[in-house]
Amino acid sequence: MMRDSESLAKGDEARGSQQSSGPQGLADVRRLNLQRVLAEIRDRRAVTRKDLVAATALNRVTVLDLVAELHGRHLISEHPSVSTGRSGRPAMTLELDDDHLAVAALEINVDRIRILCSTLQLRVVHEEAIDMVGEGLSPDHVLELAAMCVNRAHRALLRKGLLLKRVCIGLPAFIDHRNGTVLTSLSFGWNGVPAVDILQRSVDADLEFTLDRLANLAIREERARAGLMPDSGIVLLYGDMGVGGAFQKGGVILRGDSGSGAEFGHISVDPGGPHCYCGNRGCLEMYVGIRPLAAALGIVDDQEGGVMQRVLDLLESGDRAVAAAAREQAPWLMMALRTLQTVFDPRALILGGHLGSLARLMGSALEEGVSEVENGRATELRISITGANAVLAGGVRAARDDLLAAPWSA
Repeated sequence: MMRDSESLAKGDEARGSQQSSGPQGLADVRRLNLQRVLAEIRDRRAVTRKDLVAATALNRVTVLDLVAELHGRHLISEHPSVSTGRSGRPAMTLELDDDHLAVAALEINVDRIRILCSTLQLRVVHEEAIDMVGEGLSPDHVLELAAMCVNRAHRALLRKGLLLKRVCIGLPAFIDHRNGTVLTSLSFGWNGVPAVDILQRSVDADLEFTLDRLANLAIREERARAGLMPDSGIVLLYGDMGVGGAFQKGGVILRGDSGSGAEFGHISVDPGGPHCYCGNRGCLEMYVGIRPLAAALGIVDDQEGGVMQRVLDLLESGDRAVAAAAREQAPWLMMALRTLQTVFDPRALILGGHLGSLARLMGSALEEGVSEVENGRATELRISITGANAVLAGGVRAARDDLLAAPWSA
């Protein structure tokens, strides 16, 4: 339904006043200062209290008080600095805690459920995978298995002296990140599933959950490994059963007003093509990725998890028919990449997930288009080097950073 610009402006103004994050009192100022100090400790190695005073422009007494609170909440630890040979006690350096708190990433996909747990320093302390091929894909069944996975991880971490605080969930779906709901998932056949609410009721521990698309988690790890300037923009085109995507500028991920921003698999590359379930015609993921590759190879299975596994096995085998079918996808992929380069003008366009494997098989068919994307522009086209763990590695980063963003609730 069309709305006039005045009513839209009033709606945005109302939402803006409700969501204003400016400090309202001393408690809010203290929270902002806790965030600033903790961010400095996260981003710098071996920082001292003196360094924090200089970096934050806060007075020494305030910094000492904030550091004491963060230490008491087990968010940071301190150690003697390396001796310089001078007389006197060495300064104490601060770093994120590595011995008390843990976070986790939970990847729920049609072929398996995986969980990865780490400390605040991102040291891996637990991981597990549950095979989903042959399992039912109803929301109740899948989320029950996911809850069991989280409960086992929680107990395993307690035995190691670690307390699990947050879990970031990744799912191949259109999702509402704000309330943790799966709006629709072709892979699972879900619609309107309140995944976060169900998991919070199903686990034994008092945990905070967030839900996101696979690509929005994977791009965090891609950025960490890409060696780019902190404020660089990067676009990730991520291959799973379908094709997802993400755009990150600095530390900000584009989500869009309804939470479905960067669904690059639904760029229309063929306006006269077949209808997609999203309502468009000729969407990218109808021509590029695992599903169209399976169709070209005549691979049929009752479950998408079975299809995915069979296609991935063929990708790893170097089968000539698979390579030929992958090359047929290259023109459609390049069409989408040129569109993304024009719209976002990113420093890097990264092909991740299963698209990385497909891109390697495309060979010269892809290389011819790469020069068009990079011709005289700052954008560099890359194939991901993060491998199959990008979603989990990015997920623990997201869970860790969410925890650190609200240190007063840790």
